[in-house]
Amino acid sequence: CTHYAYVAEDFRDSLRRQTGSEVDVLDPGTRFIEILSRGLVADRTEGPRRRTEVEVVSKVELPEAQRRAVARRLEAVSAVVASALLDYSLRPQLF
Repeated sequence: CTHYAYVAEDFRDSLRRQTGSEVDVLDPGTRFIEILSRGLVADRTEGPRRRTEVEVVSKVELPEAQRRAVARRLEAVSAVVASALLDYSLRPQLF
């Protein structure tokens, strides 16, 4: 799953212990990010950093305890994303 990239090492280590074999975690999210961000660095102008806004929207309810657990893991990588997850929008009719 693309949203588990932040725990890829944990998955890899756990699967290695369980199987006793070398394991590679496939992360299609990395490739997706590369495709989406092509040209952004080249287009960036010098000057003040732009603020990045993040909103988490879900069709399914995300229980608070689980959101807090995931947000704790995300905090070191992106405080903005962690905060957005804690303040997500539930939209059952999203698609």
